[in-house]
Amino acid sequence: EMNSSFADTAVFCFNMCACVLIVAANKILMDVHVGYGFTFAISLSAIHFFVSAVVLMRADAAVLPAHELALYLLCSCTSIASLNVSLLFNTIGVYQIAKLLNIPFVCLIEYQFMGRTLSRTQVSAMCIVILGAGFITVGELKMRNYQGILVACVGIISSGMQQVGCAFLLQKYSVTPSALLSLTARYQAPILLVIGPFADMLITSRWVWNYSPLTPAWAWIVISSVLAVCVNLSQFMCLGRFSATTFLVMGNTKTVAIVMLSWLFSESGDMAPIRIVGMCFAVSGMVAYSCQVPTGK
Repeated sequence: EMNSSFADTAVFCFNMCACVLIVAANKILMDVHVGYGFTFAISLSAIHFFVSAVVLMRADAAVLPAHELALYLLCSCTSIASLNVSLLFNTIGVYQIAKLLNIPFVCLIEYQFMGRTLSRTQVSAMCIVILGAGFITVGELKMRNYQGILVACVGIISSGMQQVGCAFLLQKYSVTPSALLSLTARYQAPILLVIGPFADMLITSRWVWNYSPLTPAWAWIVISSVLAVCVNLSQFMCLGRFSATTFLVMGNTKTVAIVMLSWLFSESGDMAPIRIVGMCFAVSGMVAYSCQVPTGK
């Protein structure tokens, strides 16, 4: 039991670190003001899955029914593309607020279709987490345009469906996370490589092959791709150990970590009292929720 708890904690911490770092790396890579202006978010997603497919080339791929695989691929491709486009169009504050809204959406999906129930204490803890993380990011909430809001909404729905679908497939077919990722990456990479340049052209009015990056930009693309492999694999491992709702609630440690990093590295960042209160709320809610999660997750 102790070894299992340690493994759960290690996998979650690995996922948290990878997620925080890839948000920072992608923002540096795509930001046109302080970064390298690689605004081709969907093509970047294609590169991520291509690298994942290459890394897991020798891993045994899972075998799934065609209709379930197709549905999962639709949700997953839409999710990763919309999240990267959201990060391109929106501030990190809007991006994080959108990810917070995944929690009630996934909770509703699991309650309606999978028979999952939450105790009153768990619901209260989840509300505290959402409230705390909302306090943290609301100060940075700067709505730039309706496109960004629309993309964020698409990301909420598709990401929630992808996470629930991933957990469902892992449990139903008893496949390993690496086997499922190996299978899906082999399909997602060519799909996104084909549609990515055209979708990015519609979004940015530029072709990806016309981008002439400096050497540091290529280095950040490599770093982002390596982190994407870590994020994908660790997320699949987490969803094999926790329910989608638990994973999302505990995942708000990423919100706290991202905001703390922005305070450390941003000259304009300040430790406002409302943000300190938000961090306390979020951490307290996560601790309360984790104490209520049964051994079977």
